[in-house]
Amino acid sequence: IKVKNKQKQEEGLTDRCIFLNDDDSKTCSIYPVRPLQCSTYPWWGQLLVERSDWEEEARVPDEMEGRHWTPQEGGCEGIDHQDADIVPGTTILRNMRLYDAYCSRFPIMASGKDEDRLFHKT
Repeated sequence: IKVKNKQKQEEGLTDRCIFLNDDDSKTCSIYPVRPLQCSTYPWWGQLLVERSDWEEEARVPDEMEGRHWTPQEGGCEGIDHQDADIVPGTTILRNMRLYDAYCSRFPIMASGKDEDRLFHKT
């Protein structure tokens, strides 16, 4: 994949977001204009139905002991982070609705595993 001179060819990183910076910062290179599925994450319905799904998505920063973010598994370091801001319920509901609308427009995005979506053939 090549987007604006960013090329992804590393073995084992087939589902790594191409917009992550190449350094170890795990930051988004297009954060102000990131896609809808990114701006609404982690407020997706499938992560909010069961507490276990929310906890499964949680990751800890690298300097802490526990489950860390990886390109293969993803996850969110902000979930249950001690320094995280309280997100208003209206913001969560808005993001859930936006993501639901996005999935209605692009049904393949709501079709289960990431591998199925990434390698979907039309």
